[in-house]
Amino acid sequence: LLLYWYGDPDTGPLLSAYLGLILYGSAALSIGLFASSLSPNQIVAAVVGIGTVMVLSFIDIWVADLVSGVAKDVIMELSLSGHFVDFTRGIIDPTDLIYYFTVIAVFLFLTVRFVESRRWR
Repeated sequence: LLLYWYGDPDTGPLLSAYLGLILYGSAALSIGLFASSLSPNQIVAAVVGIGTVMVLSFIDIWVADLVSGVAKDVIMELSLSGHFVDFTRGIIDPTDLIYYFTVIAVFLFLTVRFVESRRWR
């Protein structure tokens, strides 16, 4: 509201950035929920969750100079932050939406399966 009160922002990139932020946050939450299901200790779960989100967020920066070719392309597509960049520019690309929904679905599926397997032990 303050942005509209004091300025004249473009609504398209603003709303797409909010959509990207919601998807990025949902992916991070699903990864954290999976890490929490792995360990009964909260500290260990936090370290695993934060570590996994950081690795998936910065993998494109860390590995970009180390590998080349098809391996570089595959690693670049695994990056959470790499798919967020288009949202900040006002571009809603279906491949980015599919990526975030896939990450969310995979980690929630793994969480449910791990909790169910723990219940039967």
